[in-house]
Amino acid sequence: MANILIVYYSRKGENYWNGGLKTIAKGNTERVAEFIQKAVGGDLFEVDTVKPYSESYMTCIEEAKQELRGISVGKHAIVGAGSVVTKDVPDYAVVVGNPAKVVKMLDPEKFD
Repeated sequence: MANILIVYYSRKGENYWNGGLKTIAKGNTERVAEFIQKAVGGDLFEVDTVKPYSESYMTCIEEAKQELRGISVGKHAIVGAGSVVTKDVPDYAVVVGNPAKVVKMLDPEKFD
């Protein structure tokens, strides 16, 4: 049997969950990593940032946008974990994959 290492980064605190913002004790990606561990076994390894992100979800989104250097991620857009964003993401879009593609558009009335 092969050795399995499940590496993840997960943001705790104020986060996007079930269609809105909520404070969570365990990040979404951590939950997925634990699910994968239960399914296939292996060890979990959590990656941490050198510089902590803001506690505010919306401020954190703005910080992450700056890290993309020239690629624009729209207002209330969601980028799936592990996705590779190669072009601008429109407002209220959900993108996933490598390269990231729009899979859903969110209802702006639920956010503003």
